[in-house]
Parts: sequence; structure tokens; C-alpha cells
Amino acid sequence: MYDINTIAHNLHANAIRIEGEEIGRLVVAAHTAHAAGLTVFFNPWKMGATIEETRSYLAEAAEEAND
Repeated sequence: MYDINTIAHNLHANAIRIEGEEIGRLVVAAHTAHAAGLTVFFNPWKMGATIEETRSYLAEAAEEAND
């Protein structure tokens, strides 16, 4: 929260890219950034996964991002 508020208010940014592998953490960070007035670029990634694992992961991330 502190970092996101610093980005939004001290650095006067208007957008942030939230990236990582753990979907739950990405969602919390994205909601926090949105509440701070930032435009959020939600960027999940999955390393070392098969095509099917990646497809499933991205479907889950899309569902969570849609909420």
C-alpha cells in the first residue's frame, strides 16, 4: 500500500503495471492501485509451464481480473 501510494501521489504517476505469478497477490495489488487512482495494467506471467498449464493459468487470471 505504501509503495503504491508513493507511486500515485509522490511520483504523480497515473498508471502502474502489476506483474507477477501469484494471482491472488496481483489482484490485491491491482485493487489497491485502482483505489489510489491509478490506471492498472494487469500482467500475470507463468514461468516454466506447459501450454495447457499456461492456458489454464491465464484463464484463471482473466477471471480474477474481471471481478
